Amino acid sequence: MIGLVYILKTILYYVFLIITYVVSSHYNKKNKKLSFAIIIFLSLMISTYSFVSTAHPYVMDKRVYAIKFSHDIYLPQVRGESEGLYMLETNMHRFTYNPDILFFVVAFIYTFITLLAYKKSKRAKPFALMLLLLSEYMFFGFYQLKQCMAIALVTLGMVEHENGKKLIAYLLIALAIVFHEAALITIPLLIMLRGSDKKYIRYLEYIGFILIVLFFYPITSFILKFIIKLVPFLAYQLTIYINESGNFITDLNFLTALKGLPFYVITIVGFIKRKELKDKIPNYDRYLTITFFISLTVVLSIYMYWFFRFGTFYYLFAFILAQELFENIKVPKQKLLFLILTAGVLLGLGIKLWLQYYFIYGGI
Repeated sequence: MIGLVYILKTILYYVFLIITYVVSSHYNKKNKKLSFAIIIFLSLMISTYSFVSTAHPYVMDKRVYAIKFSHDIYLPQVRGESEGLYMLETNMHRFTYNPDILFFVVAFIYTFITLLAYKKSKRAKPFALMLLLLSEYMFFGFYQLKQCMAIALVTLGMVEHENGKKLIAYLLIALAIVFHEAALITIPLLIMLRGSDKKYIRYLEYIGFILIVLFFYPITSFILKFIIKLVPFLAYQLTIYINESGNFITDLNFLTALKGLPFYVITIVGFIKRKELKDKIPNYDRYLTITFFISLTVVLSIYMYWFFRFGTFYYLFAFILAQELFENIKVPKQKLLFLILTAGVLLGLGIKLWLQYYFIYGGI
């Protein structure tokens, strides 16, 4: 009986995603963007799933967040780990100490900002949103409280950056860093994107990506020590990830790279179609660089599982590229294959993950 409940909970999650996709498609057909009222409704609907998916007693990261939210005594520790989460929790403590409410509020904000970024993007269409919803992106809103807030803010910031609203973009990225230090990766990425329009700089970036995979230990050790000298407060934040020698603690797992298949496909097709589409699709090389970077982070998760999370900040832009590639594939069989290897694989991986969470832990 309990197994049936878990399956029904998994189905409910995808029902919510289907509703979101159908609503966005309806607006797109009328050449309209989602209204704020609709965004609020969809955000409330999806964030309500935080109640459905939460295991009691709490498990994994949720257990830690729940304990630290339950009493003011933990606030100094929360502040040391995330100034942004500290400010959120401090304000919420005026009304409640119930962790379930915290999870709901964070999931709502995460979904709202994400859908707002979709609304503000001049290029994102329902196909890109569908891929985003099917990916692991939405999962973070239910249990990775610090990082999900940073992800949503960076996503919106990158959209505003492309829209030419640079000051707003930088403020959003700065706020993202306040929530989670991993958002700092956006700064060098933006610098790389500026150079991606130039052939030789772009080639150097691609070669650099490949070298990091081949020579992970010496390169990451150098980068790590440089970053800590540049930003000293990160030394505390990274203590759980580095050993006594100052190198990343690694645990080789080659199977984890398989979940990057949709991004590998988008990247490969992007390179194949580059000559044909680079003058047709705006900022083609920038989007291709972003997708290559995401693929790199998944490959690097072979060394350290959490590495893939650096790429989650930019999922929307990889899926916008996928959307535009999909629109330009003329052969029906190739179009179907591309759909299966992107949306199909993301759906399969998502269902597998939900069933694992429910059947192993009772929820997320």
